[in-house]
Amino acid sequence: MNPNFGEEIGRQVNSHFQKMFDTVFRRHAGKSVPDVKDALKREFKRGGADITDPELTKIATAISEGTRIRVRAA
Repeated sequence: MNPNFGEEIGRQVNSHFQKMFDTVFRRHAGKSVPDVKDALKREFKRGGADITDPELTKIATAISEGTRIRVRAA
């Protein structure tokens, strides 16, 4: 077994979410928070992931205001 398996999975997950946030940012930056939230919900559902409404609102607000989301390692 790869001793760096956990780190590699973490990098792949981070990369996936970064691509997702970048896509939503490119398409929806500057749009209303509800529009951005809807786009994020679709992307999270497509990826089989869940997010709480407060987290979703925080991210959607940032994207709506033109702030790019950057995924960092936990």
